[in-house]
Amino acid sequence: MAEKVVKKKKLPKISKGVLHVHTSENNTILTLTDEKGNKLIGNGTGNVGFKGAKENTPYAAETLTKSLMKIARDDMGLKEVGIIFKGIGMA
Repeated sequence: MAEKVVKKKKLPKISKGVLHVHTSENNTILTLTDEKGNKLIGNGTGNVGFKGAKENTPYAAETLTKSLMKIARDDMGLKEVGIIFKGIGMA
């Protein structure tokens, strides 16, 4: 049986970035961009294992943020990040 080879996407090296956090009633989506606004990486809480009503919990957003920032720090060399929040939240 042949083994499947998975190529890892080559990520650019950046020192500064902007994290866009978009929250809705059902999901939280994070997108990391460079300073010019070009998307580098992004995910929703469903991609880290949360489904259904659990997607919009604070714990799901925290888990997603940790995994995204680990990739950005380790693979891309990110040192500084700005954060932009958009969507509904606790009022």
